[in-house]
Amino acid sequence: MKILVTSGGTSESIDRVRSITNHSTGRLGLIITEALIKAGHEVCLITTSQAVKPASHPNLKIIEIRILWIYLRRCEILLKIIKF
Repeated sequence: MKILVTSGGTSESIDRVRSITNHSTGRLGLIITEALIKAGHEVCLITTSQAVKPASHPNLKIIEIRILWIYLRRCEILLKIIKF
């Protein structure tokens, strides 16, 4: 089964000076991803550069995102083109 997992903190600019942030560590996403891989699933993990990440694995694809709207757009694209 192919599974999409998202994890990690995001940042969205309000204007040139301010932003809204979520400083999530991504630990829960890491635990979920590792369990799914161990169970034999193919996992696409959309995460942020600061989040903790699982070790490389043939059944794992990691996509790093920083900005929230890009994060959302990647999820939308993947859900349309790949049968999850």
